[in-house]
Amino acid sequence: MMAAVTMALTSLSEILEPSARRRPELAVEIAKLFAAFNLYTGDAAKSAAQVEVWGEQLGEFPLFAIRKAYRWAVRSEGKMPSLAALIGDVRLAMGTNVVARQGTLKGWLHST
Repeated sequence: MMAAVTMALTSLSEILEPSARRRPELAVEIAKLFAAFNLYTGDAAKSAAQVEVWGEQLGEFPLFAIRKAYRWAVRSEGKMPSLAALIGDVRLAMGTNVVARQGTLKGWLHST
């Protein structure tokens, strides 16, 4: 039982790892979002600054949730979402159950 809980907790920890720890992958996801909405202005410095700003704000969230929100934004018929709207979608994509499960597993691990 202890091995199963440890493995599940490790898997959840990897999934829920803040994307700031995986900065290159986060930058790729943000750049893909900008490309999907055709926001490249031809100014590489400006694009890099935009990716950096968005990366700072999204860094606390896990990559799986950012990728899911990105797919929702691209598949919608709307315009490029604002950063605040995308963060709202990231929170929705992350859900609360996965965070609650991690807490439960940590409790089980520490009680044994």
